[in-house]
Amino acid sequence: MLRGLNLIAVGGLVAAAVVVYDVKYSATYEAQKVARLNNEINQEREKIAALKAEWSVLSSPDRIQRLATKYLGMKPLPLSHIGNFASLPERIQISGDPIGDIINSLDRNGGEHDPIGRIIEKLESAHQDEPETTGSIKPQEPAEAEPIGETELPEPTGTIGGGEEEQDSQQ
Repeated sequence: MLRGLNLIAVGGLVAAAVVVYDVKYSATYEAQKVARLNNEINQEREKIAALKAEWSVLSSPDRIQRLATKYLGMKPLPLSHIGNFASLPERIQISGDPIGDIINSLDRNGGEHDPIGRIIEKLESAHQDEPETTGSIKPQEPAEAEPIGETELPEPTGTIGGGEEEQDSQQ
């Protein structure tokens, strides 16, 4: 009896040692994986920093101006072409109806007429002059309705299901 108990204890210890070794190995593997990922992240950050530095050099205004002058024949804008705020038109006051504001601004700018308003006025005046029908069909006047229950029904002929036999006997 004691011998069987000892065998079970030794087997349990061996199983526990295998489990501990497996846990230690997987923890070491995961730690190496984390270290490798951190190394990759640092390399990517260095690449991003180098690209940002290159971008700032490539997009500097002095460089762009030199290239535009050299390859495109562009010249710097003279100060006489730069306006001031007094020459800008007044800002349109925006209410809750932006389309109405646009229409009102057309009336104020140079006396232009509102083309959409003219179309609407034409439609409204044409609508008042014409009847409410469209096309060449005239509206029908309502027919007098027959009272319910006074309709004539046809007279029944023959019996249900035996119509052919009755017709043969009548002839």
